[in-house]
Amino acid sequence: MLQIATGKLFSRPVGWENLLRGMLYTNANLEPELVVETAAGKLIPSSRSSIQPTVVVYEMQERMEAEEKAPGVLVSCTAEPYLSDFAVVTSFALNCVCSPDIDLARRLTSGKKGLVRIPR
Repeated sequence: MLQIATGKLFSRPVGWENLLRGMLYTNANLEPELVVETAAGKLIPSSRSSIQPTVVVYEMQERMEAEEKAPGVLVSCTAEPYLSDFAVVTSFALNCVCSPDIDLARRLTSGKKGLVRIPR
């Protein structure tokens, strides 16, 4: 999704752009004023750093391939599929846990054991 949204795979020019934002949850310790910029968007620290896992805002310009506006033409994919993809990129690049799902991020960073026993 990230390659598509950045326009790398388009056969026609960019028709329009949408500014999308969403929240990611991470155990990465980012400086409060540090904005991490990449070709696929940027991570912006939230104003509340006391919440664990830490909340960061993912912001990106979604580029859509030029097409005639008509029924069935896709105008946006919303932020959700990009959040999942960028969370994976962030996890590997920053060596941290990063997820759009706060419950999953909490379970992975709590330090508690997962399953006590395998269910039958």
